[in-house]
Amino acid sequence: MNKIIHVSAALDGEILEFPNSACYFMKVSNPYTGVGGVIELVEGAYYTYADLEKRGVGQYCKVLYKNLDALYWEDEED
Repeated sequence: MNKIIHVSAALDGEILEFPNSACYFMKVSNPYTGVGGVIELVEGAYYTYADLEKRGVGQYCKVLYKNLDALYWEDEED
């Protein structure tokens, strides 16, 4: 999970980290249209892929966790 991928290659629900951002994001897409984007987890803001470019975040990221449960509970399972 440490390789850099294009955000569109991430699966819905995966928690992402972009090299040019200090925030975590969750990959989402519209089930009817397939249009994808991300949700910034602290503020809950939705960004399209084009919005990421405008904000200077870029479109390449690392997948850190498979879902929110893994993000919040992974350390406690050990």
